[in-house]
Amino acid sequence: MKTSKTAKNFNEISNLRQIRFKFGGQYNNKIIVHEPSRYNRDATKRVHLPTSNMINDLAYHMYELMTSRGWNVVCRANEANEYIFLCDNWGPDDFLELTNLKNA
Repeated sequence: MKTSKTAKNFNEISNLRQIRFKFGGQYNNKIIVHEPSRYNRDATKRVHLPTSNMINDLAYHMYELMTSRGWNVVCRANEANEYIFLCDNWGPDDFLELTNLKNA
C-alpha cells in the first residue's frame, strides 16, 4: 500500500524526526526510547519506560502511547531488535521532548 507521494525535488522531501525504541534491561523489562543527535553538538536523547502496562507488541504499544501524547507518527521502519518511527513534530507549537512519554 503506497501512502505517500513521490517528491519532485529535494525541497519537497519532509524533514522528520527519527525516534528509535527497543526492549532493554537485564530481563527486557524496560523500553529504551532514543532520538539520535541531529547536530554535531547535540547528544542522543534517551528515556526508559516500563513495560508493566504493555498489553500488545512493542511497536503497537509505542504507536498508541506516542499518538496519545501528541506525536505525529508519519511512517515506521525497523532494524534487527529495534523499531523506528519518523515523526513530524518540528514546529514551535508542536515540538515534543522524549520526556513527554514518561509516566505513561
